[in-house]
Amino acid sequence: MLRCRLISCHRKPGFLLRLSSSSSHHGRQQETLDIQDTSCSREDHVGPSLGGSRKGDDLKFIRFFDEVDAHMAKRKTRIGNASNSLENLFDSMQKPTSSNPPRLDNSTAIMTDPISGKQRNILDAFPMPSHSTRHQNTNAFDEDAYQDYANMLDDVMKQASSWYKGSQEVTKWLKSEERLMEYHLPTLDRAIREDGVDPNDMELRDELEKQRVDFLEKLSIDEKDYELAKNILIKIGRVCASRAKSRPLDIAWEKVKEAGMYMKDDTLSNYLYVVSTYPSMSMSLGPFESIFDVFDPSKESENENDIDSTKFQEDGESRKRDISEEIAAFYDCIYVPTEQSTSVRVKALVRKGNAKGAEMLLENSGMTKLRLRSFQPILKQYLQQGDLRAALSLYSRMRSEPNVNLDAETYVQVIANIAEKGHFCHDSLPIDGVDEYGFSTSNGPEFLDQLVTDMSEDVIEISSALAKRLHTAIQKSFKDKKSGRNLEEQHPLAPLKQEIDSAEADETLACRVTIDKTTGACPRSGARLRLIKLAKSEREHLKTKLFELADTLQKNFVKNRKKKDKPQPKVTASKMLQSFSAWLDKRKGKPFTAIVDGANVAYYLQNFEEGKFNFHQIKFMVDTLEGMNEKPLVVLPSKYVGKSFYVIRGNGVQKQRLSEVDWAILNRLRDAGMLYVVQENNLDDLYWMLASISEQEKSRQGVSLDVSVEDPSGRWPGTRPMLVSNDQMRDHKLGLVEPRLFRRWYASHIVNYTFTGFVGDECVDDEIMFSPADFFSQEIQSNISTFGFSEGTGTRVWHFPVNDWNENERFCLRV
Repeated sequence: MLRCRLISCHRKPGFLLRLSSSSSHHGRQQETLDIQDTSCSREDHVGPSLGGSRKGDDLKFIRFFDEVDAHMAKRKTRIGNASNSLENLFDSMQKPTSSNPPRLDNSTAIMTDPISGKQRNILDAFPMPSHSTRHQNTNAFDEDAYQDYANMLDDVMKQASSWYKGSQEVTKWLKSEERLMEYHLPTLDRAIREDGVDPNDMELRDELEKQRVDFLEKLSIDEKDYELAKNILIKIGRVCASRAKSRPLDIAWEKVKEAGMYMKDDTLSNYLYVVSTYPSMSMSLGPFESIFDVFDPSKESENENDIDSTKFQEDGESRKRDISEEIAAFYDCIYVPTEQSTSVRVKALVRKGNAKGAEMLLENSGMTKLRLRSFQPILKQYLQQGDLRAALSLYSRMRSEPNVNLDAETYVQVIANIAEKGHFCHDSLPIDGVDEYGFSTSNGPEFLDQLVTDMSEDVIEISSALAKRLHTAIQKSFKDKKSGRNLEEQHPLAPLKQEIDSAEADETLACRVTIDKTTGACPRSGARLRLIKLAKSEREHLKTKLFELADTLQKNFVKNRKKKDKPQPKVTASKMLQSFSAWLDKRKGKPFTAIVDGANVAYYLQNFEEGKFNFHQIKFMVDTLEGMNEKPLVVLPSKYVGKSFYVIRGNGVQKQRLSEVDWAILNRLRDAGMLYVVQENNLDDLYWMLASISEQEKSRQGVSLDVSVEDPSGRWPGTRPMLVSNDQMRDHKLGLVEPRLFRRWYASHIVNYTFTGFVGDECVDDEIMFSPADFFSQEIQSNISTFGFSEGTGTRVWHFPVNDWNENERFCLRV
């Protein structure tokens, strides 16, 4: 018995269809039939083992069918059947004729089904498509997309059974598997081609109205039926959004255009949201749907009765349409362009390689609140095309847009692409014409410093992937330079290696290092990282944000509290917080140098059965701080200074009453002016945050409260006032507008502590261990390295925190 198997079949330019047949009897010949698409370069796609290039074979093929015909000609004498198609060739290989009697040799493409034992033709395993009328009709919708649409339509009609009373004609149209009439919307086509539209232009509206009239006449339906069909298509869009499915809209959108429907802006926005957020493969109505369609002569020319629509863009292989671009252009032709529609159209233009057109579209859109996503695709394409002048022009515009916040990925993308072009080398040529975009120089290390300085104003840290991207770009740029002698190319999937050896003065650095947490020194560059504190303007800005946050949190608290009958606060939270700020500035006496989060200290290690809100722990903290020559202020919520309150203990919620000793501790703090009670409906966290950045104008009298390294009293160095708390304050980080301010404040002021928790009024250890504020900031910064340089000279080094490395690790960059 002869067996035939498919060795390989690759559907791509230069694909190979290889069939191998061999006899089950020993000693019989084996033959391989190779069918090679040689429409592409033979050097690229045809190896020595493929048809037309084997030893002794002088076949030279220009087109795929030339090779098929050549193989057919070679078999004619043995098969005795003049075939004109590959399908007939396979038929001739299995049908017995007078000149081709049935025999078990390698000219018969018959194989045995191992389960049924029946003889089967190779085409049974790889059947030719059934060239139905629907398949040949390019007016028909994509089968898979239509099936999804039909299923969605059934669901929607069931939901709409109470109000949908459409006629048989309109229902049949909604369920139709193909377009029933042609449509002409040349304005929409022009808007896509010319990348610009005028929402005041009435042409598309007029074209839709004409289409609508023709549609009503074609289907012989009335306005009521028309509106019912329109509502069904609107409903399909909503259901697609709720189910995160876009493919049914491939068909629904075709029907919208076929019916000339003038959709409201919210419906179009919903369609656009679905197709751009959950994209499916664009519908293809090209002539070839299968690899075997190339063997069908009927596919060589289109049906003369096919509808001539202008909505498809030619992509060189098949006509495909970008539905999201079409809906966005449709929207912009009728309504004022939105950020969403503009961004979708920008991405579509970039996919076509038209970055200039995309940028022009942004300029002509009239949009005043563009976001980063509108610019990113254009910038990326400029960089990929090597058009650095255009890229830097757009980069400059992006940084000037008030609503565009450049992220770490965008900055690294710009820096890495410029690095790969060699513009950060000392001997590099400048980029012509970029001085008009605000750059003082466009080559050398100073150019890198400008870009990273920009980045440090907007970005706090990078990821390890971005660190790897920077390393790769710098290594590529400096690999042939003397300064890059120690820059090693690393495997794309391997993490950056730690480097600990001191670098020479002329050495380019792009490496992973660990900073000494006690000195802030970098082992490679010798530069010392510093603690970047809040400037006075930044402290004032942070205060403003705290006032705003106070009102927001108070409103949410009042809205969500269980007892709705409680009266509304008479004074807003921001007013109360401002009053506290004024008290700090006007009070006389010694300024506060240590703000204590009283509730955090009192609850520390009290989550056990006898645990409680322990006032003895607050006293312990205050006494310890005073013994260290600090002036503490304890901030407490008002609930803890009443006769009783509820606390969460190890065995649940219980009521706690203040003892005489508790009252004595509170009264002592009050009498010493070291207690501030935060009133109900206000968050105490905001009060101790504010206290840590208060100017304390009258008590401080313009003297800095910070402690230097050489302080004679032995106080540990750092920023004052410090904030004593173990609270991670994740909520505040989310609430503040600018994470950089929060991080600078947190790094400068927060002091953590540990001690043995009290049981009642007893503690086995009378010492508190403090973890002072950070020695250096957790943000991108530059410092001067003096390693290997003469006195008074050095070079700038940048250090980037990496969010998925260890806390003290940095990416070190110097050119």
